[in-house]
Amino acid sequence: MEIIFELLFALATGNWKKASRLRWNRNLSK
Repeated sequence: MEIIFELLFALATGNWKKASRLRWNRNLSK
């Protein structure tokens, strides 16, 4: 669910690559 908000925020801010990179880093750290 929170991924959806991250995607919307990334698209809204235009920081898709940056947001996706942060998301992947968090997933790897889990």
